[in-house]
Amino acid sequence: MLKKKGFEYSLLLIGCLLATVGQKAQADPSSKDAQRYQEAYNYILEEKWEEAVEACKALVQEFKDSSYVDDASFWHCYAMEKKGAEYEDVFRCYEDFIKAHPKSKWADDAKRNLIVIGKKLSDMGKKEYEAIVRAMQDSEDKEIALTAISALKNIGGERALDALVDLYKRTQHRAVREEIIFALSEFRSPKAVQSLTEIVKEDPDRYMREKAIFWLGQKAQSEEMIRLLEHVALNDPNHEVREKALFGLSQAHDGTGVKALIRIVETAKDVATRKKAVFWIGQKATSEESIRCLETVVQKDSVPEIRKDAILALSQTRDGRGVEALKRIAGTAKDVTIRKEAVFWIGQKAGTLDVVKFLETVVQKDPAMEVRESALHALAQAPQDKGESALINLAKSHPDKAIRKKAVFWVGQKATSEQSISCLETVAQKDSVPEIRKDAILALSQTRDARGVEALKRIAGTAKDVATRKEAVFWIGQKAGSGNVIRFLETVVRKDSTPEVRKQALDALVHARKNLGVPALINLAKSHPDKTIRKEAVFWIGQKATTDDVIRFLETIVRKDSDPEVRKRALDALIHARQNLGVLALINLAKSHPDKTIRKEAVFWVGQKATSEQSIGCLETVVYKDPDPEVRKRALDALVHAPNNLGVPALINIAKSHPDKTIRREAVFWLGESKDPRAIEALLEIVKELK
Repeated sequence: MLKKKGFEYSLLLIGCLLATVGQKAQADPSSKDAQRYQEAYNYILEEKWEEAVEACKALVQEFKDSSYVDDASFWHCYAMEKKGAEYEDVFRCYEDFIKAHPKSKWADDAKRNLIVIGKKLSDMGKKEYEAIVRAMQDSEDKEIALTAISALKNIGGERALDALVDLYKRTQHRAVREEIIFALSEFRSPKAVQSLTEIVKEDPDRYMREKAIFWLGQKAQSEEMIRLLEHVALNDPNHEVREKALFGLSQAHDGTGVKALIRIVETAKDVATRKKAVFWIGQKATSEESIRCLETVVQKDSVPEIRKDAILALSQTRDGRGVEALKRIAGTAKDVTIRKEAVFWIGQKAGTLDVVKFLETVVQKDPAMEVRESALHALAQAPQDKGESALINLAKSHPDKAIRKKAVFWVGQKATSEQSISCLETVAQKDSVPEIRKDAILALSQTRDARGVEALKRIAGTAKDVATRKEAVFWIGQKAGSGNVIRFLETVVRKDSTPEVRKQALDALVHARKNLGVPALINLAKSHPDKTIRKEAVFWIGQKATTDDVIRFLETIVRKDSDPEVRKRALDALIHARQNLGVLALINLAKSHPDKTIRKEAVFWVGQKATSEQSIGCLETVVYKDPDPEVRKRALDALVHAPNNLGVPALINIAKSHPDKTIRREAVFWLGESKDPRAIEALLEIVKELK
């Protein structure tokens, strides 16, 4: 049986191979070569090495074109090695395999095993095999070299270490040298650390120095190693190498690395080095010393960007000490930009009442507007609305109107509580600045439930300032989607003491969604005591006149309103009603309205819209029956100008039988002008009767 470590390795390797075997078997599991390969492979699994050697050899000889030839050839060599064949025979077996199957998936394993056996042969005094490792470098065979390095790393020991160091010095191939550095980092030996240290100090290739310093950083546990990394971070000519050294210091677990980083921040002349050191101190800032260092950098470093980075680093600390340092900075730093930045990051931690109170104090007392605004914004962004109470206080009482204005905005954005609604209502009623009152009203209009509208209704009903009431009414109108709001707006039109506010409420009814305001407009047109309001209501009713009920209402206004201007406005509304819906009402008015002025206007517009027998009949009736000569004359003119000579038959009747000879003469004249054949026949008849 294999030793435990070798057995586990074999199981891992076999597990990987089983997938491949399964895939090939699935292609044609019944083929003879697949069956023979499975038999040979079972011997491998059972560690029957003699039987495996013979079975693999037989498969290769019998099925030369099989896809299993490279698999069987590799396992043939592997089984030879395991059964204890001569190392030289196994070496040649792997060598022949690599030459015959250079692209096989087993080629790398074969190379690795070949190198291991070659090293054993060399150790046995057969020095000709030692040349194989050197030959890999001499021929610049990268793949073989990497395999050899891996093999030497697995072998371990001083001789393998010496071979790796020697190979590093002789080769110039970057990939090989990088792999050697990694291999050296795997050795638990002071000699390996020394070799890596020499690379860091002496290798002119900055890329190699960078790799070596990285791996040394993973071992930065000793004072000597910390000093080396600190020296490199301060003095290496390449910034990437310096950054790797800084990273290495950050990985030290006992705090010595952080102390070195602090010294670098305090002494390094290079800005990028100080900047990166500040970053890593922030990642490891678990001590009072590191917090003090970062706070000092913020207050005193000459480079603004580094000061800003130190603030960020303080904000990333896992306990409250970083926030406390930021509060000291926000309260004492002379640089406005620094105070503002500190306040911003304090705001990111605004999850406690202590921080919220501090931010409110900054808004109240900091001399710079941009810092106050930053603190205000931080309060607005506080989680779970913890900054709401502070924002309310500021919106109500801050002496600076710009701050109150912004506080009102943020209260509006967060207006989900009774306190915020009450605050906005108070500001809208009492703030001394009209613009802020207006902002508070807007904020109330943006609330997601009905409480904002109710507050606006209270403002519209009680505010002493006319502009405030007007603004409230406007925004109520934007929400006019319910009967409750419509009724309120109608009440404002009836009861507010100021014409501007009443007009604003009327406009809101006019523009209510889905014509919901029309019933209220009708009520106002019927009974509002102010004729100006009645006129305006009638006009807008006419713009929305799409039903017979509305048309009949307008006709009623024309007949009954006490004011001539209102009656005229209702008549105009009928005249301009959509799709000639007002024609029938105009006909009724033309026939029977007691005011001749109204009858004349109605007759004129019936004539303009005379496209039916009903219209023509109305005009003919008016010519015969209206008591006023001017109205009769207007009706006759309308018949004369009716489109498509529709009025000719009526003119013929009038010319023949109207009792007023002046009317008959006018009708005869226009018949002659019409040149209509019907008119000519009628005129001939009239002439005959005269003779």
